[in-house]
Amino acid sequence: LVEDTSMEYVEKIFNVAKDIYSLCNEVKVNHKRCRRLKARIECLLKPVETIKNEELTVAKALKEMLGILENAKDFIESFTNKCRFAKVFKAYEIKEDFSHLNERLNDVALALGLALQTELASIFKGETRKREDKQDIEEDERDLDRVAKILEEALHSMEERIQQAVNDGMEEIKMDLKDIKRIIESYNEKPSVHPVQDIVELKSEDIEMQNKPFLETDNFKYYKGTLHKFPVAIKRFLNVGFSNVEEIRKIFRKEAETMKHFESPNIVRIYGICIDEKGKLLLGMKLMEEQKLKSCN
Repeated sequence: LVEDTSMEYVEKIFNVAKDIYSLCNEVKVNHKRCRRLKARIECLLKPVETIKNEELTVAKALKEMLGILENAKDFIESFTNKCRFAKVFKAYEIKEDFSHLNERLNDVALALGLALQTELASIFKGETRKREDKQDIEEDERDLDRVAKILEEALHSMEERIQQAVNDGMEEIKMDLKDIKRIIESYNEKPSVHPVQDIVELKSEDIEMQNKPFLETDNFKYYKGTLHKFPVAIKRFLNVGFSNVEEIRKIFRKEAETMKHFESPNIVRIYGICIDEKGKLLLGMKLMEEQKLKSCN
């Protein structure tokens, strides 16, 4: 295999360096250390421009430098990939990678032994390099701590919102269960005895009846309804010719008492009478089959 000439290495070095410069502008983390690495590469490229001959020792140094720059390019590129942003949680483990790259650049700078010796010696002087690297690490770590804190606060806030939503949901479920229990209990609250033990005069608010009668005759209408939640039949008298409410009440009660007196399984049981302010006459009785009710007309 034919070894590349010094000029061929120089061309490749500049191409890789150009890629590194571009990637340094795209990194998502470790900005300071990437920029410091870029600055040192720029300094190394100045003496490279002066190389005109093809001495083996120079070509060897350039070849080594090319390999370092390619490694640096791959390393910096890893910080531009958003999908690998999880590196923020492993940032402290990459100190040695930056340190290793800087050490290799330092070795190349010494090996070239070319122009700008004073500038190179100043830039890559051990104490200066370590101080700069320490400052870069501290600034990058502060930036990483800030990002990690923001992520932690966001996660904590999300957990609180989820817990609150769960608590609210549980309260709603408890209220719904109470409502269901109350409804079931109301359905189960069926009287075990008749609503009244004697004929009484009922108030209109004690009686609830359906709007539509289930049986009609010339003189009566029968409605299904409830008396104190007890199912009853309600008989409404039509075409009543009395104008005196007291007289109506007296006759009405007398007829109810007569029916009560002969009460048997085959005779309708009477619970009470109701005369409202409008003169509507109602009779509360046991809910029976229509045929039996007709026999009471």
